Amino acid sequence: MVGTTQSRILDLLKCDGPQASPTLAAALGMTSAGVRQHLLTLERDGLVQRATVRGGRGRPRHTFGLTRQAEALHFPQGYADLACDLLEELQAAGGPDAVQRPLRARMEARASRDAARLAPLSRGERLVAVAALQDAAGYMAHAEVEDAALVQRHCCIADAARRFPILCALEQEWIERLLGARVERTAHQLAGDHVCRYRVLSAEGDDRCS
Repeated sequence: MVGTTQSRILDLLKCDGPQASPTLAAALGMTSAGVRQHLLTLERDGLVQRATVRGGRGRPRHTFGLTRQAEALHFPQGYADLACDLLEELQAAGGPDAVQRPLRARMEARASRDAARLAPLSRGERLVAVAALQDAAGYMAHAEVEDAALVQRHCCIADAARRFPILCALEQEWIERLLGARVERTAHQLAGDHVCRYRVLSAEGDDRCS
């Protein structure tokens, strides 16, 4: 969870763009060392990213800016309501199939693109890669390689998925396509769990894969 000071840092970066730690420290009335500790935490959590600025004499300086994950998690986008409204209009006009067709087409296109990139990897490496893809998309995902599981601590499409459960089914199919194996959902945020967890099965669907 983002603390009060960290939330203020994110707000400053949103309003003023990438900044160096001394600039943030002055705005917050803190020491540079104190701000750097908060920036390290935010960087570790994937909410800020640093860039090296070179120019003039002396050592290069670092600036910090928001990541896409921070934009999605910390600042409301309003896209969910728009997407849901559009899907409901489609359903009202053409029935459930009018919603499912474009959603499935999107999943198929994404799966084909991503599967080609992951094809040379072992299944364990694919699991890590899928987690990285979902984490970059804001799902706060990580791979539990020893347990052959994918864990997502945030759902970017929760509002839409509550109204259109096919989104969860298509997410599971996308994961299966990329891993080349069946997966079993053992925890589901929409069912009240605090995470979504997918357990990877063998190609035959009987045992966990390594």
